[in-house]
Amino acid sequence: MGRSTAFTPPRYTKMTTRFAQLIAVAQNITEAQRAEEERERLRARENEARTQKEERRRIAWDLHDVVLQDLVGVSNR
Repeated sequence: MGRSTAFTPPRYTKMTTRFAQLIAVAQNITEAQRAEEERERLRARENEARTQKEERRRIAWDLHDVVLQDLVGVSNR
């Protein structure tokens, strides 16, 4: 009456493996989405910084012109 004590894997092993694969794919998609969101956030920050830099440059140029015009006006008196 010798019963075999060898391990017999459950019948649902293939389904379990497929489920694990689907979970892995879902995690990869989630990571890719997070990475894309981070890239978009960084692009937005870069665009904002570029816009601010251009605005500072424009203001500096305007100030330069005003001061230069004032100096020319004073020297012509």
